Amino acid sequence: MLAEDWRRARSVLLKALALPSADRIRLIESEFPNEPALLESLVTILENHETGTLHRAAWAAVGASTTRTALSTDLYRAPAEDPLLLTPGKSYGPYLIVRHLGTGGMGQVFLAEDVRLGRRDAVKSLAGTWLSSPTARQRLMREARSAAALTHPNIATVYDVFEDGHHLLLVMEYVEGRSLRDLLSAGAVPPNFALRLAIQIADAIGYAHDRGIVHCDLKPANVQLTPDGTVKVLDFGVARAAFAPDDEVAASERGKIVGTPGYMAPERILRGTVSPSSDVYSLGVIVFELLTGRHPFDDTGRADIFSVLTVSTPRVTSIAPDVPTALDDIVQRALDKDPGRRYQSAYAMARDLRAVLEAVVQPESMRSTRPQRIAATGVVTVLALTMCGFATSMFYNSPIGRTDGFEQESPLGWPLWGIRSLVAPFGYFALFALAYQVTSMAGHLALAASPLRRFLEPLVRGWERCRTVGRRRRFETFASVLLLSQLFTGMILFWRFGNIFAGLDSFVTQRAASQLEILSPSHLAERNDFSFLLFAYVALFGCGWLRLMRWWRSHPERGGSRIIAAGLGITAVSLFFGQVLPYRVFIKSRAEQVTYQSRICYLVGQRGEEAMLFCPLDSPSWRHIVKLNDPALQRGGPHESIFTEFDRRRPK
Repeated sequence: MLAEDWRRARSVLLKALALPSADRIRLIESEFPNEPALLESLVTILENHETGTLHRAAWAAVGASTTRTALSTDLYRAPAEDPLLLTPGKSYGPYLIVRHLGTGGMGQVFLAEDVRLGRRDAVKSLAGTWLSSPTARQRLMREARSAAALTHPNIATVYDVFEDGHHLLLVMEYVEGRSLRDLLSAGAVPPNFALRLAIQIADAIGYAHDRGIVHCDLKPANVQLTPDGTVKVLDFGVARAAFAPDDEVAASERGKIVGTPGYMAPERILRGTVSPSSDVYSLGVIVFELLTGRHPFDDTGRADIFSVLTVSTPRVTSIAPDVPTALDDIVQRALDKDPGRRYQSAYAMARDLRAVLEAVVQPESMRSTRPQRIAATGVVTVLALTMCGFATSMFYNSPIGRTDGFEQESPLGWPLWGIRSLVAPFGYFALFALAYQVTSMAGHLALAASPLRRFLEPLVRGWERCRTVGRRRRFETFASVLLLSQLFTGMILFWRFGNIFAGLDSFVTQRAASQLEILSPSHLAERNDFSFLLFAYVALFGCGWLRLMRWWRSHPERGGSRIIAAGLGITAVSLFFGQVLPYRVFIKSRAEQVTYQSRICYLVGQRGEEAMLFCPLDSPSWRHIVKLNDPALQRGGPHESIFTEFDRRRPK
């Protein structure tokens, strides 16, 4: 619905809601007799309002004097004069109630002591007429126990679900501090602080989504801020399992809407749809409030619901001009009314928020240390290049004897050799990145074209489902599978290019001169294939391990660090021994061809009046030190690879 249509229809809808159900449609038809499209939209909204099962308190009439703060706190909050559901000083199972903390969503919260563990917990006693349904209670028990499996530094853990026949209690981690609702009572917060809070919330929500839990009631009142600035998302105990089986319990509760309308995604209000993207919408509302100090919509009461469905969200910078403009697109995408255009992952939103924090809203301490970081990066880079140059030079010089004065290269040239040894990997990386970008752009263009979009949409949805289900698996399972795949692929590469590894081994150990033939110029194409496939091996598995490492940082699991270290270690060793170390043997192995005692050799070094010869066809040892004026030494041959003689001796 267009904003202009909404402005005309809002007052009519509010009048219709005050009428009996039978009179609502007639009023709408009388007001918009010649606008069938608008009429159909309004009738659909009224029908969804009629069939929805939002808590009646959420739809109660709200006077003109109602403030946004009052509306946004918790529309399910019981009146203050309601009697306490639990009695302080009394025990309920192992939980001794200490005092009443407050009234929250669908119940009251108490501070309690677990007498078994000597631990202080927050106990929520759930209330509400919807709990009278046996299937509703069964669903709540099942899903709260699923939420109890969530262990994340930004989630208040659900310890237990306790039922004694009269009460249904959720036992949660007791978090000291204040809620974001209390924080927002003073207005907007600084952008860098808002981003840090939003990133923590997004990480927590993404973690829950990975394990099949959708919060369903994410709002500032359900986010606690500890004194040290750590965010704790509360009330996962009443979340829903997005991947729960379609049993009779789920079927009986399907379509029922539980939550706070001001933070509900449009599809939840209309259809009761539960999905990770609906939590992303709620997170978008919270980010909007943190940055601007106000809710995205001005309407209150019943109109609040219709604003979510129809009114366009204002841009953040239109209210808070000092906020980085990059946040406009992030918040607008999170609050898109079409769930398909919204962020499909809270982690994706967190990634964009981190990019803004790092690029635009950096703290002064980070800015002040930038020169030091640049200097440190430069030093580390020079040292790394020097080590690479030293390694590739020693790997080439030592076996053929270019030491003890025969090798005239200065250590100052090692960084240059290091750069040369990494040119090919960096070139391959550039091609890899270009191919990825071209493929990504082609995919976006294909999805933008209507015929192709219809054809590819099932594939995209299937891929997203696979990713969603995959996120529920244990981290160690993915890491172990990736490590085994890397080892297996490495064994295939070693088997396929075993002759190259044998040639390099023989060059160093001088075991069998015949195996050096693979190092001759005629085998350049095979060596290039080896270099390219080895780089693809390093790039693909390296990207895989880096993605897993980001996952591990958000969801630390015991043992995962060792698997990541092993995988990254294998990747680094493969790049070093397959590309850096043999660079000079593969590429820069040219020397002057000479003849010595009727044998073809190569003059690989000089020391005063002495010459170092490398005769590739000789049996070990192939190093020969001769006098430059030795009559048996004939110079004047071409400069070529020291392994070229194998090509000349090959049968035609």
